[in-house]
Amino acid sequence: MAKADIGKTLKAPFELLVHYPIIGIPPLIASFVSLLMILAVSSGGIAMFGFRMFILSVVEWGVVLAMQGWLVAMLDEILVNEKVDLKNSWFKVMEVFGSLLITGLIVSILTSVGMTFFIIPGILIMVSLSVAIPAIVKKKLGVTDSLRESINFIYSQGNFWIILLIIVIGVLLSFIPFIGAVLGSFLTSLWIPYAYLKYSE
Repeated sequence: MAKADIGKTLKAPFELLVHYPIIGIPPLIASFVSLLMILAVSSGGIAMFGFRMFILSVVEWGVVLAMQGWLVAMLDEILVNEKVDLKNSWFKVMEVFGSLLITGLIVSILTSVGMTFFIIPGILIMVSLSVAIPAIVKKKLGVTDSLRESINFIYSQGNFWIILLIIVIGVLLSFIPFIGAVLGSFLTSLWIPYAYLKYSE
C-alpha cells in the first residue's frame, strides 16, 4: 500500500470513536490501572519501594501492554469487517500475548537506554519499533519478525516522518493541564496502530 496519509490518520480516531465508542475501553482500563499505580505509590511511602514496587510495576506494565494489543485487535476488526467483537478481539491478543510481552520488554529497554544516554538514538529507536506490537497482533508474528516488520514499515514504506510527527503531537498534547497526559497517550495509541493497520503492505 501507499505511504500513510497523515491527515486521514489524525482524523480517523475521532471518526472511529463516534461509530465505535467501544474502542475506548482498552485505553480507559490502561489509564485507570496506571492511575491506581500512581495513587498506590504516593500513598504507600517508603513501604512501596523494593520488591512490592517491582511487582506492582510489572502488573501495571502487563495490563497496559494487553490493553494496547486489545485496542489494535479491535481496530483491525473494524478496518477489515466494519464491526468489532470484544470476545474475539480479546482472544486474538491472548494468542500472541507471550510475543507481546517479550517484544514490549525489548522495545522498552532499548528506548529507555537510548533516551537515557543518547537522546537522538532513543528517538530513532522509538520510531523504528513503534509498530512492532500492532504487527504481532495483526500478522501473528514472532518477536524478531515483528521488529523487522516495524522497521520495514517505518523506512521501506517511508513512514518515518509521519510516525515521528504523531509522537511529537502526542508529547505536545501532554502539556495541556490536567488532561494532557491522558489525552496525548490515548490519541497516540490510536494514531500509530491505525497508520500501520491501514497502510502496511
